[in-house]
Amino acid sequence: MVDLDASEPTVTVRASVSKNRTQAEIPLLPDVVTALRAAKPVAALPSAPVFRVVPSIRRFHDDLKAAKVNNDGLDGRKLDVHALRATFATRLARAGVAPQLAKRLLRHSDVKVTLQHYTKLELADLSGAVAKLPSLARKADDATANAATGTGEALQRKTQPQRDSARNEGASSVIDFETSDSQNAESRHGTTPCEGLRLHTWSG
Repeated sequence: MVDLDASEPTVTVRASVSKNRTQAEIPLLPDVVTALRAAKPVAALPSAPVFRVVPSIRRFHDDLKAAKVNNDGLDGRKLDVHALRATFATRLARAGVAPQLAKRLLRHSDVKVTLQHYTKLELADLSGAVAKLPSLARKADDATANAATGTGEALQRKTQPQRDSARNEGASSVIDFETSDSQNAESRHGTTPCEGLRLHTWSG
């Protein structure tokens, strides 16, 4: 059942047809809500279904053709309705959604299924993850600048009493103190998340 009039529109999956035999409410994207409202007759009652019947696999392939989407997946396998779920899981991962939330949205009973069979990350995703690391070049440039201006020695003399005090108070203080620079460096470097526009087949 699709509820387009709620403050947070959702689609309800009945327990009788759900993969994990548990009823679930899945939030809908605003763009999806707009498209579904446009597809529903204006005079239809709020309780009226958006579609009279569940689209068949033939209709699915016709829609792919109409949208000019290649029927072959990225791994050469034919696309099926599971490709939509795999693409959904992959885009959730690329958006930084926690695996446990993705598991609930896909209605899996085990997060391993979500990660191993439905989430399809590629080289571009690995590159994006590496790009989040702080730049080594900036640290090297800072070190060169400090050496040229003499600020490195001054900073070392300024912070040495704090380091000695931290060592006296306990190892945890030393760790917190010495990792602060790396944490600040990470906050200075932003990245652009990878966006995948291709469909991914699932590996079941």
